[in-house]
Amino acid sequence: MTRKPLQPEGLLSVLMDRTAALGDRIDAAMDLSGFDQTEVERVLYSVACDSSVDDDLIDAAGESLWEIWLRNDKLDMARVQLLQPAARKFFV
Repeated sequence: MTRKPLQPEGLLSVLMDRTAALGDRIDAAMDLSGFDQTEVERVLYSVACDSSVDDDLIDAAGESLWEIWLRNDKLDMARVQLLQPAARKFFV
């Protein structure tokens, strides 16, 4: 059985690497849903707000952010309004 790393740095690195394969970046965004660190939220939020990013990646980042905020009761509708539509759909 593979253990999930205690720190998300590797996943964040892949997600932020614009030269990485899109599928790898999407997988990283989805896997980050299991981490509650502020840095994870910050990076997912920035991806979910970035109109220059592929919609599938925005979708994955938005869903992970939604899972984190739901789990931690951090829903902030003012911040949700700044998300790209592909990410915002999880919050309605």
